[in-house]
Amino acid sequence: MRTQSLASCSLSIAAAFAACAPIDDETPPPVDEPTPTTIDVPGGTFTMGSTNGDFDELPLTPLEIAPFEMDITPVTAGAFAARIDEVRAAAPTAEIYAADEKPASWPGDCNVGRDGAQAHPANCVDVAAARA
Repeated sequence: MRTQSLASCSLSIAAAFAACAPIDDETPPPVDEPTPTTIDVPGGTFTMGSTNGDFDELPLTPLEIAPFEMDITPVTAGAFAARIDEVRAAAPTAEIYAADEKPASWPGDCNVGRDGAQAHPANCVDVAAARA
């Protein structure tokens, strides 16, 4: 049996406190049962913030996260880009930022539409866009 480390999983900040599900390389699921596409992430408490970071990281704040379900495979930037027009039509008020649309004040890069990032997880979308 092989177990993924937390660093090797694509998890959101809300799931950073949860361990990844073990992967059993030797025993495939029974044929009559569908392969799971999601995992249950247990709820818990974690501390968000920093004592010496930027102003927007202060103060340290304990947060309670309810249990939730997460897809095992992240949506890639390429897959999201292929249906971005459909997502915008289904959720016209959703915030979706492609690489060339990202607000200048945001640190980092948005992967959708960024050269060489098609296999990276989609980011810079809000919940409405993710659900569409």
